[in-house]
Amino acid sequence: MGPVAPRPAKLEQGADKITAATFAYTSTAFPMLTGTLVTIAGFVPVGFAASSAGEYCYTLFAVVAIALTASWFVAVLFTPLTGFFILPKELRGHGHEPSRFARAFQSVIDRVLRMKYAVIGATVALFVVALIGMQFVQQQFFPSSDRPELLVDLTLPQGSSINATRKVVDNFENILKSDPDVEHWSFYIGSGAIRFYLPLDQQLANDFFAQAIVVTKGLKVRPAVQKRILAALQRPEFEQVMSRVNPLELGPPVGWPLKFRVSGPDPARVRDFAQSFASLLGNTPSAQNVNFDWNEPSKVVRVEVDQDRARALGVSSQSLSQTINAVLSGTSVTQVRDDIYLVDVVARAVAHERATLETLRSLMIETPGGQSVPLEQMAKLSYGLEPPLIGRRQRLPTITVQADTAPGVEAPW
Repeated sequence: MGPVAPRPAKLEQGADKITAATFAYTSTAFPMLTGTLVTIAGFVPVGFAASSAGEYCYTLFAVVAIALTASWFVAVLFTPLTGFFILPKELRGHGHEPSRFARAFQSVIDRVLRMKYAVIGATVALFVVALIGMQFVQQQFFPSSDRPELLVDLTLPQGSSINATRKVVDNFENILKSDPDVEHWSFYIGSGAIRFYLPLDQQLANDFFAQAIVVTKGLKVRPAVQKRILAALQRPEFEQVMSRVNPLELGPPVGWPLKFRVSGPDPARVRDFAQSFASLLGNTPSAQNVNFDWNEPSKVVRVEVDQDRARALGVSSQSLSQTINAVLSGTSVTQVRDDIYLVDVVARAVAHERATLETLRSLMIETPGGQSVPLEQMAKLSYGLEPPLIGRRQRLPTITVQADTAPGVEAPW
């Protein structure tokens, strides 16, 4: 409620200066206080909500409450005090004829008061119409930021190496170089961007993931750059890439606006239910880019150890797994210094020695007795499929089916 100015009309009516200056306080202080408290109460659910949104918006509630309370004190204390020093001791009275607008407004108010039941009924009817109409209005808790940056997420199949991710990033950077509305960009391969912005949705570190921060030349060209990037990501070289291009968010980080969790004790059945639900969601016109946080099996080499033979040769499962891992994935043998950093030197077999099962079967395993025995004499090797990672929530395997909304469609909270 804003300050109320002193009333010189009271001086014209013969009142003393103190009465005229304090008339605003004596006549409107309590109604103004009531209106102030009602407005503050409207922000209480936002300020004290037990959620990340409530934590983020608490300062909004605090600023509004302090500003309105201070405004009330200014209106009922400082403004009358200022009027006491500004107004003269007395003011000669003179007639005041109401204006044409004032007379018309007074006539409308008089008619409305005489038709009180009709006015109340019309007010209730309009309120009901407004409640029904709100069902057709899209809701958005926080709009997108007006900063010029765009976040580009590139997700490869979950069994992809970081070298494959780097190749995709190199191809994508060639697209950014040719865009005249792109100021500059930075890429993070194998992890998400550092938290340069408070509501940034942090990403887990994975070899198959890369994230770019693309800085456009302004808010006006940002939508056009976003459309061009999305169109370029439909090229054949990005066929295996799940991409997402979106501006920075305001408020608590959301990421994908549509998220549905499927949980259960059996990962196989969870995958089946998640795929069934994803197919239903994909048939919805309002959803697009349906994907999973994990659900992609990768090809693996399964080693079934014959424990009887391994024990007879004195080879433990631990030493056997370490040898195979050193050949396939590599093991750190030493370190070299690069300025202030220590860099691991990893040794592993060359590509043609670890490319097929035949070469792995002939891998010589050293026994404690100093002899070398082919791996196939103590283990059976075969190809198989299994998920490279399994997400869990409350210790249950959980798949999140996530998607974007179609252009022009909001996902209400």
